Amino acid sequence: MNKGVFPKTLAFVIAMSFFIAGCDNIKSLFNKSAPPKKVEPVAKPQGTIIATVGSAYITLEELDRYVEAYNEQIENYREIYPDQDIGLEKAETLDQKIDLLKNDLIRQKLIYQEAIDRGLDKKEDVETALKEFRMNLLVASLVSEVVDDVDVSSGEIEDYYNTNKELMRGMEERHVLEIVTVSESQANNALIEVLQGTDFTDVARSYSISTTASKGGDLGFIMPGTKFPQFDIAVYSLDLGRTSTVIKNPDANEYYIVKVQAIRGGETKPLSELWDDIELMLEQTKQKEAIDNLVSKLWRQIKVDIKTSEIR
Repeated sequence: MNKGVFPKTLAFVIAMSFFIAGCDNIKSLFNKSAPPKKVEPVAKPQGTIIATVGSAYITLEELDRYVEAYNEQIENYREIYPDQDIGLEKAETLDQKIDLLKNDLIRQKLIYQEAIDRGLDKKEDVETALKEFRMNLLVASLVSEVVDDVDVSSGEIEDYYNTNKELMRGMEERHVLEIVTVSESQANNALIEVLQGTDFTDVARSYSISTTASKGGDLGFIMPGTKFPQFDIAVYSLDLGRTSTVIKNPDANEYYIVKVQAIRGGETKPLSELWDDIELMLEQTKQKEAIDNLVSKLWRQIKVDIKTSEIR
């Protein structure tokens, strides 16, 4: 799992909200003639300082993180919606990075400081949201830390493949011929002719009311679910080249006779084709187990009191 993905993504989402609100208005923010507000000094951060906004600092490292997240989000959007033009380009040149600094990060700092000056951080709903945000961020960070230690070995992948080969068989398709009649007696007569040696396709052309009659009853290769359940049972219980008895469609006045012409599929794919899928599945399973084990351990260590009577 990519460490730091949660803070990076969250920072991008917040910053983008300012960017989308309108880049062109940033000039008016710089050109205000109102006197600067008195602010408390802030300790200089570690890193290379590239801008100051009132009492706040912006470092080169902060800009680099923002640019990386910005470019990643644009790339992801293009992969998901390749035919849509979002009107934004990745920031790759020095000028583009400076534009992001001016139009995004500085804009964000200006509005943030104004929000603090207005005391919005002291509003009850904002304080609650900030506490919940902090809790969710810490939970996500801890989960990321726990699952980062999860590893799936080659031996585990091979063992899973060898143990579960039957579960990984592809769906079997069957090439089917059909005869469909409106009465059981007609179906029986058609079946007798087939059993006496008349070619199935000729009997289908003579008796069948299906749209496939002109093709000798040829349905082509089909999979389960093409028709009703009894039809599937008959088709998949027949050996290659065999013909069924008469099958009644319980939902319509129809009687079927089917023959299996060919069988394909149903093989287990080689491990090389399934390797990545098995690795991902095992990794996700082990990650869930790691989180469940942590929660179980904490549940035993920390007293939890649930007042169900107070829940409405």
